Amino acid sequence: MPEEPHVTALLEEIKNLLTPISAHYRPEYEEHLRGERERQAGELRRVVLGDKARQACALMDGSRSQAEVAKGARLDNGTVSKLLGRLMANGLAIREKDGKPRLIFGADELPQIWAGD
Repeated sequence: MPEEPHVTALLEEIKNLLTPISAHYRPEYEEHLRGERERQAGELRRVVLGDKARQACALMDGSRSQAEVAKGARLDNGTVSKLLGRLMANGLAIREKDGKPRLIFGADELPQIWAGD
C-alpha cells in the first residue's frame, strides 16, 4: 500500500523532532547498555563452572542442537540440559526457533569474559 504524501511528511517531521532528543540521551543509554553487558558477563561467570561447561557455552551459537553441544563438549546431555536451563533462567541463552541453543554472547567474547574471573 503506497503511503500518502501527508503521512510521509508527518513521519519525516516526527523523525526530525526526535533526532536531537535521541542524540542527547545516547551516551547515557550506551553507558546503560555497557553496564548491563558487564552484569550479564558477571552472571555468566557465576553460572558457568568448569572448563567443559565453558566449552559447551562456546558451542551454543544457534547452529548446533543440544545433543551436538553435549557431544562437542564431552558432557552428558543431562548436564548440558541443566546448564542450559540455568543460562536461560538468567537470561544468558535462548532457544532459536528450531530449538537450538544460543548464548547471548558470541564465542569471540567468551575468552575476555572468562579472563575476568
